[in-house]
Amino acid sequence: MKKFTKSLLTLVLLVLAVGGAKAQDVETEVSADMFHTWQGYDADAVITGDADVEINYGVALEGGNVVCGTGSVFNTVYADFTGGSKLVFEGTKDLVLRVMFNRQADNTYIEKNPKLDENGKAELDLTAYSYFHLNAIKINWGGSGTVTTVKLVKPSDPYEVPKALLKAALDKAKLQNSFAKTTESWNALQNAITAGETEYADPTSAEALGNATTAIENAIAGFEYQDGYTALTKEMANANVDYVLNSNTGLPFGTSTVDMNVYAELNEFDQFVVLSAAGEPRFCMNRLTADGQIGVDLENSKMIDINPNNEFTWATEKYQTIDEKKYTLDLKKIAADWNGLARLNCIKGAHYGNVTVTDMLLYRTITVGETGYATFGSASKNTKVNGVKAYAAIYNNVTGKVALTEVTNVPAGKGVIIEAAEGSYKPTFDVAPEDIASDLKVSDGTVTGDGSIYVLNSVGGKVGFYPLKSGNKLEAGKAYLQIAGSARGFIGFEGATGINEVNVNKAAAKTGKIYNLNGQIVSKPSKGLFIVDGKVVSF
Repeated sequence: MKKFTKSLLTLVLLVLAVGGAKAQDVETEVSADMFHTWQGYDADAVITGDADVEINYGVALEGGNVVCGTGSVFNTVYADFTGGSKLVFEGTKDLVLRVMFNRQADNTYIEKNPKLDENGKAELDLTAYSYFHLNAIKINWGGSGTVTTVKLVKPSDPYEVPKALLKAALDKAKLQNSFAKTTESWNALQNAITAGETEYADPTSAEALGNATTAIENAIAGFEYQDGYTALTKEMANANVDYVLNSNTGLPFGTSTVDMNVYAELNEFDQFVVLSAAGEPRFCMNRLTADGQIGVDLENSKMIDINPNNEFTWATEKYQTIDEKKYTLDLKKIAADWNGLARLNCIKGAHYGNVTVTDMLLYRTITVGETGYATFGSASKNTKVNGVKAYAAIYNNVTGKVALTEVTNVPAGKGVIIEAAEGSYKPTFDVAPEDIASDLKVSDGTVTGDGSIYVLNSVGGKVGFYPLKSGNKLEAGKAYLQIAGSARGFIGFEGATGINEVNVNKAAAKTGKIYNLNGQIVSKPSKGLFIVDGKVVSF
């Protein structure tokens, strides 16, 4: 986060303290760092990153050659000189220039052709334009010569530095999208933007400008996500990777070489959602060999390459959906096709270009079947379960049963048992963990039945842990018990936990009486799961 330092504030205040001094014009040579990539091209456009442009001062140039800017005169690559009074050119006398600015989506632009006088100088008045976006300056067709410098002239502004910082924060804020954010955190950003725009338009002090900048940065950093969503983080990768948000780049995540050994494993989640403010993302996943590439179909592929520039589009069509600037990958479908793996190696800009990613989001639900029970865990995220009961489990080797303790927040790497009516439930991610003891481990998608792996199941009305069939794999994000050397065919629960073996005798099962999960008759069932005629029923 950029900070408004005390030394910078002192400097600005000293400038302000020069009483009665008349504002002087300031000349600044036009340089590459003045050019940016932008979302939009009108007065309300916002910066998405730095631009790659040419600066050719002091170089002999022919007609059509670039003095500064881009040869293609891209409409979203320019230097914003709004508020400037004029451009000053110096170089070969009688040289005619092509100054192209304010290029629109339909490729129309304004062009002026200043001619350097006998002293090798010319000027272009900027005051007639409500905004001035310089796309490029070129040598006029048929001409040749040298431009030694181009300078921007504008009135001095004692607030220039803190205003520039605030403008950058405002631009970053306007790249954001409300998708998956809580109403409160999204509204907090909108309030910060409104206050920042007011201060920017009519500054009250350097300190107030700095405070407005900080408020915007804090609002972005303080985003909270709706239940079910969490952010992909750099720490989820198993090695050091690039991780870039809110900036125009060719590599928002991962390594440029698509290293097969560097990835974030996403197979415990249901969806991966990327929001792009500018450009289109390309996803490389499940690279299985060092030179692995996507092939004509699934069977002939050693990598998923979701890339509109790729000749093989089957992966894009099968795994990705696009809703305007929201790109969603179906991780469950990927894991099902790729032996349980959903490894994100990298995100690049499609078409070998750049992309401005504002969010990399992961989505997951807890699914409970008709038995009323499931297991849950997250390898990398602390979570809070919502609308369900969750139990930590400790295995007792003497009794051969597990003791359950109800919990609310589940730390990363710990598994729990879920009790709820049949349906889907959204956890809250990134919460403070409880310090819980649980023998339940979380599957990473590679856990395979070998006699020691026990998974939650219901067989003949008895809910408990049963051995995972040899060779079968347990889905990532599910919890299990690992008990070496055990020959037990079933592991139940001890104590009045609310989850016990269901033993409803056949005579009672036909009476229509209601039993709780301890096998006790209930006259007025409360909200929860009960047994009626031998079936689990939710009240």
